[in-house]
Amino acid sequence: PEHAKEGDDLAGAFGITKYIPGLTRGKGKGQGDAIADNALVQHYTNIENLRHYPRLFEVDEVVVATEKIHGTNCRLAIVNGEQFAGSHRVLRKMPEDEEEANNSLYWTPWSDKAVQSLMHRLSTEHKQVILYGEIFGEGIQKLSYGVKGTEFLAFDLFVDGKYVDFPEFQTLCFIWGVRTAPVVYAGPYSLEA
Repeated sequence: PEHAKEGDDLAGAFGITKYIPGLTRGKGKGQGDAIADNALVQHYTNIENLRHYPRLFEVDEVVVATEKIHGTNCRLAIVNGEQFAGSHRVLRKMPEDEEEANNSLYWTPWSDKAVQSLMHRLSTEHKQVILYGEIFGEGIQKLSYGVKGTEFLAFDLFVDGKYVDFPEFQTLCFIWGVRTAPVVYAGPYSLEA
């Protein structure tokens, strides 16, 4: 428009709105279940390949390495009392009934009583709780690990703006019965190890 100057928001003038795509569960039909992102339901960090940063850790620094499960990344959150679920980049709307919940891949971990217990307990003392994990099994990726249906394994926990140290994460998951990704190495760092 003639009256416009650099820096003006012209989205309304051109009828531009944010597009949120409908998403699918595995090989199913599109559900249109994407919702707007919430900055407090933080995406999981991008993990760099250690081969590109061989000096990232100091020799003998204590490290923990867990198995990378071949599935789909999932984040579950309770932020200011509101529940969320989604993939690495996209949050999904809360299912309206049990049937919809059973067909919503990223909400299925919420049906696990152990996950529910851990998340609800932590949310009584914290405003932001995010559990990161991997959903895997039948129909998720080519490697199903022999699982019929799907399963969820947690690999990290974010509480009130910081990642929980691994020993605390393991302890909390053990106490509440939340299954975690297998530890493949724990000990002093060396590239050879």
